Amino acid sequence: MELIIIWLILCICVGVYANGKGRSGIGFFFLSFFLSPLIGLIIALVSYPNEEKIEEKTISTGERKKCPFCAELVKTEAKVCKHCQRDLPEIELPVMIIDNIKYPVMSIKNEDLEYIKKTNKCHLCSNELEKMENVKNKLSSSYIPGSNTIVRKEVEEFLVCRSCGRSFRINE
Repeated sequence: MELIIIWLILCICVGVYANGKGRSGIGFFFLSFFLSPLIGLIIALVSYPNEEKIEEKTISTGERKKCPFCAELVKTEAKVCKHCQRDLPEIELPVMIIDNIKYPVMSIKNEDLEYIKKTNKCHLCSNELEKMENVKNKLSSSYIPGSNTIVRKEVEEFLVCRSCGRSFRINE
């Protein structure tokens, strides 16, 4: 009886360890239960951590947040990103994704907007801006499932600075 309890406790420990690496804790529990806790532990030790799940857990606990500029994890209290050295915004910025690169959408003052429109250069780093479009498909108000409903396209125009990583909405 004691051997079964020890076996179960060791299987639970292997499952907890695997869960900490972003792997299926329940899956490793059953693997350990049917094969052996030692084999389950060895497999858990050599398996690579699932970084995406670990990041999700860390962000969901509120310990860390992602930098909107370099996408690295930083402490939630941080004012400056330790990876890219940029000032972190107090509030989360909306993000536009182009070619799998995230560009935070910035709100700017009227005089800066006039400078951007006149010179087509970033008001922060003075580099050339590139015009991009973000197309959103919207269903028409008379949508009927299974019909050939025409989808209305809504286009937002952005100016993107590839050097400093900012984008500016230019629709009015």
